[in-house]
Amino acid sequence: MVKIFTLRFYQIIGNIPAALESVIPVFDESGEFKCLGRTVEKAINWEEALKFPPELVIINLDDPNIDVFKIIGKYNNRIGIIPNYIGITSSHEKGFEAFQLGFVYVILAPLTMEKILAVLYKYKRTYAQNHFFCIDYYRDFFYLNLHELLLVKADNYTTEFLMRDGSLINNFKNLKHTHPLLPFNFQRINRSYVVNSFYVSRIHTGKNELHLRHYNQPLHYTKKYSENIIHIKKMLLKAPSSVFV
Repeated sequence: MVKIFTLRFYQIIGNIPAALESVIPVFDESGEFKCLGRTVEKAINWEEALKFPPELVIINLDDPNIDVFKIIGKYNNRIGIIPNYIGITSSHEKGFEAFQLGFVYVILAPLTMEKILAVLYKYKRTYAQNHFFCIDYYRDFFYLNLHELLLVKADNYTTEFLMRDGSLINNFKNLKHTHPLLPFNFQRINRSYVVNSFYVSRIHTGKNELHLRHYNQPLHYTKKYSENIIHIKKMLLKAPSSVFV
């Protein structure tokens, strides 16, 4: 089955128990999730968090230097899409308080690699990837439904998002930054264009042209990205019928 996900980022905050440290490479090896790093509250890089917003934040509730209320407040207000939270603690009282704050899971000590992995894999099965893409510009958040996005076009140092209804939204970040944040069904076909594979209606290999539904002009793909055309063909053949629009 062809993968259609993009990287799902998560952040760890607080002192890292050995069991959690050993889990990171195992959990990340599938290529779907990626740890943005381990940090303390005062060292959170909010500019980096805006570039790669974490879907999941794991917090050591027993770290005396962590103000859980403050951290959640900052994440919920500074980032366009609110993350889910998982807490680790040796205290039932702190675990209960975390659930009251909306944590999706709490892992109680004693911590083992097996126990932590079981919770993370359960999270992976239970919580689907978000299908909205958030464009941020100085705390102004604009949300795009990825199912409605036809293509992304480079425009000098910015990018343009063309939607199915013909509307155009600008993002003040370049294509090199934007493309890795999109799901795998968004494939680059030349220096300037990334297309949503599920809208492809025709591939003319003789002319190196690709046609999209709801878009009148053919797009030219270059030899450098010909491997991506193979990925597009595979997704069109194997993707569930519900993704076709």
